[in-house]
Amino acid sequence: MLEWLQNHVLETLYAAMIALLGGAYHVLRRKVAAQKQQYDHTYEGVKALLHDRIYMECSRWIEAGYCSLEDRKNIEYMYRPYHSLGGNGTGERLYNVMQSLPFEPQGKETSHGG
Repeated sequence: MLEWLQNHVLETLYAAMIALLGGAYHVLRRKVAAQKQQYDHTYEGVKALLHDRIYMECSRWIEAGYCSLEDRKNIEYMYRPYHSLGGNGTGERLYNVMQSLPFEPQGKETSHGG
């Protein structure tokens, strides 16, 4: 009788542990899914902000017809993470056009007489 009782108590304890672990697994799974969704939204938001800044800066310099070395470095500083986040299309096209611009306004004389 004692052996039978011990076996059933152990079976009941095992079943309770499995039920608790199963419940904890589902809670953890939902939490991880919610965090992944938040991460995805943050990822896309950062990419959108970088795209907006690249779009604004490149458009400004394309309209001006030139882009100084310092401003190119600033735009490149934004472009590298934007590109690594999967950004392309408009941001990449504008970046490439901006890169082809002269460093100084056309017709401006340089300090070395050239």
